[in-house]
Amino acid sequence: MAYNDWIAPAAIQALNGYRPDTSYQELPYLEIFWAPRFLLSGLIALGEQGSFFLGNLGALVVLVLVLAGTLSIAFDRRPARLFAPAETGAIALTILALWVVLYALMILRHPALLWEDVKRFYYGLPLLAFLIFWATLALDRAAALLGERRRRLLDLLLAGLIASNLAALPSHRRVLEEGHLKNSESSSRELLRVLRERSFEPIPAWMNADTRAIVEHYAKVLPRR
Repeated sequence: MAYNDWIAPAAIQALNGYRPDTSYQELPYLEIFWAPRFLLSGLIALGEQGSFFLGNLGALVVLVLVLAGTLSIAFDRRPARLFAPAETGAIALTILALWVVLYALMILRHPALLWEDVKRFYYGLPLLAFLIFWATLALDRAAALLGERRRRLLDLLLAGLIASNLAALPSHRRVLEEGHLKNSESSSRELLRVLRERSFEPIPAWMNADTRAIVEHYAKVLPRR
């Protein structure tokens, strides 16, 4: 808060000669509690982005699996653990709860985070890092519960999750290709083709002013083929 309200504006004023408008960052924080739909949307977003890592099983299934796995970690009573199970489980549950609040606040400010293509952007990368750590502990706990003879079931489970993720790649690609950046991405591919083939003349009619300026610039500095 100190950085946002005082340090950053003062630094920008000193370096660039103006004070930034931070109104976009001002949030009615308590609204996520008065309007539970934001917390529910945050919970669903957490489950959906976790699902992209855990075999695309669906938000509800992933939330149940994560909760069950976290509780099993917390109640691990095996001796000589490298970590304190109860504390680790409590920390994991706290992180997940805070993640739901974070998603709720992000959705409150920018509802586009619920768009299908945006869900597949980089917003889920921090959650992915957490789930890799979580999955290691949860699988270790599951291996102990299954015993030596039935650990092969975990191999089959992991193989199934990987196969499910691979099978879902075409659908993810279709969602991204039909998303809100569809026109920009198709324009970018065509622009790359023009630059690669050095086919600067005539400039395609579909290009807007910004794209046309890029082509005209490179037509001057790149040699013809």
